Amino acid sequence: MIHRTLAIDDDEVTLILSKYQLKQAAFCEHYVGLLSANAALEYLKELNSLQLYHEMPELIIVDINMPVMDAWQFIEAYEKEFGNKFPEIKIVILSSSVDPQDPIKARKYKSVIEFLSKPLNPAEIENLKYNKWLIKHFVPNFQAQIA
Repeated sequence: MIHRTLAIDDDEVTLILSKYQLKQAAFCEHYVGLLSANAALEYLKELNSLQLYHEMPELIIVDINMPVMDAWQFIEAYEKEFGNKFPEIKIVILSSSVDPQDPIKARKYKSVIEFLSKPLNPAEIENLKYNKWLIKHFVPNFQAQIA
């Protein structure tokens, strides 16, 4: 199970539904939902400055279309500020975007591991558990099995 997940979406209902789905699937122990990318960056900066590294999320789920700062701007700022310090933190984009270029654009970021369509559903959550970057949280001794 992932210890901490941070979700960023300007729609509070989506945050509530995502939290419910992730908890039902035993995906994460702790869930923090924030309504803006700016708030998320400030949250991460505060954890970092206070050296609360154990509070940093292992996974960030972010919506593309948000006011003030969209997902692309957030990811750029995140990778610049934290990408080298916390390479184990991965990002999943969860969006209702129908732009076929968005999944292609997502691949250019080293921290982005998946592009999913809203709403988050149980099958997608189960598939995430087997993502090569996340499987270690769900399969005991996974590293030992592949060695």
